[in-house]
Amino acid sequence: LEEAQSDYIDTYFSEEYVDELFGKAKVTCYVFKPKTEKYDVKKSREIIRSRFFKNNMSVMFSINGQVHGSYTTEFISRTLKLNLLKDYLLIHVDCTEMDPDFREELFMASRDRLKDGPEANALREYLGKKLRKSELDEINRKRKESIGLENEDTTELIKSFAKNLPKNSDLFKLLQNTLKLEEKKEEKKNKKPASQKPKTEVKPFLPQRFPSMFQLHNKKEGINIISLPKNGEKTIKFDTDVVNDYFDRSEDSGDLEISVLQIKRNETSGGTEPGTKKEVSGILNIAKSSPNQGIIKLTLEPTEELNIGDEIEITASLTAPGQVFEEIILVKITDREAPNQKVPQEEDGEDYIGLPKLHKVKEENWSFLEENGIEMGRNIVMYPVSEGDQLQEIFINLDSSVFLNH
Repeated sequence: LEEAQSDYIDTYFSEEYVDELFGKAKVTCYVFKPKTEKYDVKKSREIIRSRFFKNNMSVMFSINGQVHGSYTTEFISRTLKLNLLKDYLLIHVDCTEMDPDFREELFMASRDRLKDGPEANALREYLGKKLRKSELDEINRKRKESIGLENEDTTELIKSFAKNLPKNSDLFKLLQNTLKLEEKKEEKKNKKPASQKPKTEVKPFLPQRFPSMFQLHNKKEGINIISLPKNGEKTIKFDTDVVNDYFDRSEDSGDLEISVLQIKRNETSGGTEPGTKKEVSGILNIAKSSPNQGIIKLTLEPTEELNIGDEIEITASLTAPGQVFEEIILVKITDREAPNQKVPQEEDGEDYIGLPKLHKVKEENWSFLEENGIEMGRNIVMYPVSEGDQLQEIFINLDSSVFLNH
């Protein structure tokens, strides 16, 4: 797939997970271009779906290169809520290094589909949670922002509609998934606008084939100490100058290796476990991402093996030809974080329902929209864009045959 990047693939990235649930797995996400240079958006989608999405598989689970199960686009649209990417996102889950006992309960004996059991359900929930917070969120946001047409003002329609719609009505309940309820409060007249932070100048990123530097993001002098809540997780960033595909390319690839140097138990547990480097599995659940514009992310989550007050000294090593870049981090397990409580807000008498944005589209806009995966033509009257179960935008084609012949 990586070899087809110039023609079909817009971008791709990988994440590697080590978790006490299943052991170890690597997930690679490929995001395809909405439109190729040779064909329109409809033909491009047909070619991409036919060539890369065999049997309507949007998520493939493989062992040693052989597919053993899959999800359809339903996982993309309903679990990840990335409707704009549902026809252009292919996810590969490599299960080769998973715990054998977990893997045995994951697939049917026929090795052609996933079992309907607790292991498969837990893995689906895990993947949904991790991928929703991955680079996919930024990719989806950029694609939505690239569709920059002016939208129809529906404010008065919203207010009028809301005034006459009881919140407990059947109609309101029916529309709840599509028409998202938003409680709006009139801003105080004397309220000062929030001060905006000055924009920081972004330095151009000049990627190298092999890394020449690797260090903790915003590193300070002395020991690098990270507080990790017992019931939570912490994401650490590292700065580097290597290209984005360094972990995934077929030749001269590298890796970020995480190992434990020593564990210092609290007084109730007692003892210290020094020694040589050892595996992090069973001590920390980790998720590490491939480089993205000079940033590598590492997410840590403590297992039940660790207690409040424990200290773990870990090393993060970025491999390179002839050398290894290392960063040593001291992770302290802290008390459980209290759940965030929403600050109660004053009730406002006038509620309204947030209707989807309406865009009027002319033929001159068709090519621009098609480049972003929104199909247009004489036979297209409207094109809805949703996020999960909620309708976000509607593109009305004013130059469709229905409008022109009306």
